Amino acid sequence: GNDVDPHTYNPTRNDIAMLEKADVIFYSGLNLEARLADALVQMAGQGKLTKPLTSGVDRGELLEPEEFEGHYDPHIWNDASMWAKTVAVVRDTLVERDPEGKSGYDERGEALEQEILAVHEYAKKSLATVPESARVLVTAHDAFNYFGRAYGIEVFGVQGVSTEHQAGLAEINALVEMLCDRKV
Repeated sequence: GNDVDPHTYNPTRNDIAMLEKADVIFYSGLNLEARLADALVQMAGQGKLTKPLTSGVDRGELLEPEEFEGHYDPHIWNDASMWAKTVAVVRDTLVERDPEGKSGYDERGEALEQEILAVHEYAKKSLATVPESARVLVTAHDAFNYFGRAYGIEVFGVQGVSTEHQAGLAEINALVEMLCDRKV
């Protein structure tokens, strides 16, 4: 629903019932689904075709920030070149479910992947026009690590990794001081 934080979301009985009726379930993966992950694993164990989109991404490309306590950062869509790799997961899963549709899935998958990669190239080109010293993003939720890496932007999150974390006065003061020092 609207205004639901996936990091803290608890599925309802109606949500589970809807998922049980699905032919295929795609989800982001990398622990983004929080408490829904257990239900997805259970459904997969019962033969439901479930696929984490991030399964198509090489683990060597993933970020594992210290604050994530041994988990990968799940916000890969902020780097369009990484998100483009999820298209193959969808395509291959749909072909597995509907082999007769393979040529259509292949064609549309290729088109979508190219469209996403074009967005990536556009972002790189556009953001490169911003003076390097001004390539700073301050955000409430620290979900832009892949964005920063892909497009040469320094990212500072006020809230931190977890949306449950509340920024303290010292953290906010340090951020303001950095912005003033760097004239951002």
